[in-house]
Amino acid sequence: MANLWRDEYRLNLKIIDDQHKGFFELNDSLSQLLEKSEQGKVNLPKIIKVILEFRAYALYHFHTEEKLMLANSYPGFFDHINQHNEYVRKILDMEEDIFKTYHEININYLDPKILADKARGINEYIVNWYVKHIMQADKQYADHMSKKMARKK
Repeated sequence: MANLWRDEYRLNLKIIDDQHKGFFELNDSLSQLLEKSEQGKVNLPKIIKVILEFRAYALYHFHTEEKLMLANSYPGFFDHINQHNEYVRKILDMEEDIFKTYHEININYLDPKILADKARGINEYIVNWYVKHIMQADKQYADHMSKKMARKK
């Protein structure tokens, strides 16, 4: 699967754009592992590792965004944080499910493709959430920051 980053996701805030690109690179890593799993080459530890990286990367990225919004008096700050928190809660729920599945596979010798299918669902959720979030909520604060910078000139 090709990297899903598109120029239309660009906010013209270098640090945020770079982090968004990093997210799509993580997505690409998981997609490649999932493609291999369809060929019977399921690497459960690597799939789990990338899923854990999604959460860690999101927390790092959200912290960066939230500091920028706060420093620039973004009026939608609290709504934006609520979206981030909702995403993290959903990811934690999905992680818990996938970890239970991983445990079941190891204990009961189930087909590892079960976990790959769940990971595919997580990947789809994450990509859809990020694209929607970037195109709507992130664009709003990027517009706010652009207007604020223009006023300073």
